[in-house]
Amino acid sequence: MAGFNKGFMGGGFGPVIVSGQVVWNHEVRPSVSIGDIAEIPVCIVGLLSFILLGGLFFMEIYLIVTIPAAIASIIGPFITAKLGSTRFAEKVLGGLTLVLGLAVFFGVKV
Repeated sequence: MAGFNKGFMGGGFGPVIVSGQVVWNHEVRPSVSIGDIAEIPVCIVGLLSFILLGGLFFMEIYLIVTIPAAIASIIGPFITAKLGSTRFAEKVLGGLTLVLGLAVFFGVKV
């Protein structure tokens, strides 16, 4: 459900989803995978709808999606391997969630 919401609402819920799952005693790697895998079909439908309705041309969408995905596919596994320890990951996720919550509370624009 969280992955669907993440994909359907345009993203940005990754830290909330992963943090919530880790707090509920899920392992870190499966928590990240659950959100990503549930998001894939929703993103594909959204992308195809955008193309069919003529919002963007295919090449624009291809570049917007491909370049960040290529960068993330290089950096993501390295970070995940470093955060393999559940205790360390809980501390990092807790700290990041706190910082994100404070940023939202105080209206910090990124």
